[in-house]
Formats: sequence, structure tokens, C-alpha cells
Amino acid sequence: MENYIELEALIFHLESNALIYEYPFQIAQLFQIIRDKNINNEMNLAEKAQTEMEVFSFHLQDGEVKPFYIFPDKNGDNIEYPKLSNYSKEALEYLEVRMDKSKNPFLKSRYAHIRWCSPKKHGRFAIIALDSYQELVEQYQIEYLKSGKYDNELLETIKNIYFIAKNIKDIIKLYLIKVRVHSLIPIFDAKRRQNF
Repeated sequence: MENYIELEALIFHLESNALIYEYPFQIAQLFQIIRDKNINNEMNLAEKAQTEMEVFSFHLQDGEVKPFYIFPDKNGDNIEYPKLSNYSKEALEYLEVRMDKSKNPFLKSRYAHIRWCSPKKHGRFAIIALDSYQELVEQYQIEYLKSGKYDNELLETIKNIYFIAKNIKDIIKLYLIKVRVHSLIPIFDAKRRQNF
């Protein structure tokens, strides 16, 4: 029971604090600690922690879900980690539950994006990813104006919105992201001039 509390406490912590971590793999490491503590005890808990760990190990880029690394084995075949096509029905259902429960746009967009790109995709996941990404763009823009941080994250999020919207042929979202990009150009340009 105590270990479930640890997992729930981490999930609760991330709902408010996911953006304090500079890189998603730092969040993955937090779940790895919980997984490793429970590998011989609570298999269900270890599996959930493993799924969460993988969620934060994927690279979400250009509307796709890419593995953290790819390397050849001794036969020259590529080994990927993590590998979305290997996800079980239970792992995909778990991600959907996490997506539905989360209020944090960083977390919600990540769960939805991964579900959208999974073998059992549904348009609902794309829409949730797009809406959450748009909310995240607003947060990144505010932080960028305050501190100059999150410029790369802002750009990658905009690209994910563009590619997912293009994939589902959502003309309205494509138009809105173009408007957003046009509104950001003077901000980025002004910040860039400040740095010289």
C-alpha cells in the first residue's frame, strides 16, 4: 500500500510541477526509482511505473513518437527503446486513464500524443493532444517572456500541433497555429536582439 501511495504522490506532484524538470527523461528517472523498488513486490505497480517511465523517455517530435534510442544488435538489427508497437492493451488503457485524469497540459498532451500514435489510435486522442498542446504553448509563451526559457519547447510544441493537425486535416487548428506563430515572431525577434 505504501508503494502505491508513492506512485500516486509522484503523479500528484507532477500535476503541479511537471515543468520544473528541464527534460522529460528526468521525470522518467523518478518513475524508474518507484519501478525498481517494486520489481519483486507489486508487479502491477512496477508495470505502471515502467509505462510512465517509457512515456517520459519517448521523443515527441514532428507529430510522431520516437524512441529514446535506437542501436544495432550483434546481427545488425535495430533495437529501440521504448517501442510503442510493443505496448500491451493494458498499458494503452492505462495511458488513456492517465490522459483523462490529468489536468496538466504537459502531461495530458504527452499521454494523448502517444495514444494517438499507438497502433490503436483514435481521433479523440489527436484532438486532446492538440487542445493540450495549445494550452501548453500559452504556458511556454508566458514563461519565455518572463525568463527567456522554453524557447525550444515552444517551437517543438508548435511543430507537434502543426503535424498532428495536418495529419487529421483540422483546418481550423492549422489556421490557429499559423496565427500563433505569426504572433510569436516579433517576440522571438525582440528577445534575440536583446541577447546581442
